[in-house]
Amino acid sequence: VPYDTIHTKMVKLKAIQDTFAHLGKTLVLVHTACKSYYYADCIPDKFIPKRKQQTNFETCLRIGDSIGINQIDMNTWFCKMRDTSKELLYTKQGIHWSMYGGMVAADSLIKYIEHLRQIKMPHPYWRNIEHTTHARLTDNDIAAAMNFIWPITTETFAYGETACTVDSTMTKPSAIYIGDSFTWTLVNNFVFDFANSNWEFWFYMKERYIGGTPMLPRPMDKYNWQSAIDKTDYVVLFYTAPQIPKLGSGFIEAAYDHYFPTKK
Repeated sequence: VPYDTIHTKMVKLKAIQDTFAHLGKTLVLVHTACKSYYYADCIPDKFIPKRKQQTNFETCLRIGDSIGINQIDMNTWFCKMRDTSKELLYTKQGIHWSMYGGMVAADSLIKYIEHLRQIKMPHPYWRNIEHTTHARLTDNDIAAAMNFIWPITTETFAYGETACTVDSTMTKPSAIYIGDSFTWTLVNNFVFDFANSNWEFWFYMKERYIGGTPMLPRPMDKYNWQSAIDKTDYVVLFYTAPQIPKLGSGFIEAAYDHYFPTKK
């Protein structure tokens, strides 16, 4: 993606972030983990292009830092933890971060929001952790889709029961999560149910899922999303590196036009 295209999008995102701040709301951009970064050493050299310039992810991250975007770089962080984490953060058989990796990401996100909003939130955690070589949910989604006769590898997965301790000093803010399929890992871990008073997940801004209800898709095309934003405390964008060209899935442009209707 051309530098100017990413720069324009990030400048609009910063304007939305500043507007949210004036309204008492918080906006956070989360760069989720990316398998091609995490397992870069497993990719044959013939499939790795020669680097001539920064990647979309690197450009987005650099611009975001320079203009003050509230962003968390979980991609680089996960890569650094790969050899020291006690459990798999990313499975070789999965497309997304592991179920355990999703819990690690959630804990970091909650701490970041606590810092920005100066509040104390519930922290979901796993209890009764068990280990197994049989994957659950998305931990082997790409391996299952390949439909091999024999398993491509054997891995030890960690799974637990999500629990949370809540007391009177804690705040459960309302939230809207916008992003790609990496967000589902946190949904499946019940993180948002414990951390938020109410929440919605806008999957690529095409489908809407509501916390506390069956996870059935509701269309976004006729939804009054502006009113929903008015009623929420914070908005989080979840996007992995290959999705940078589609960052925001149209939300950034629509929200900018909503808050700055006379600007071009």
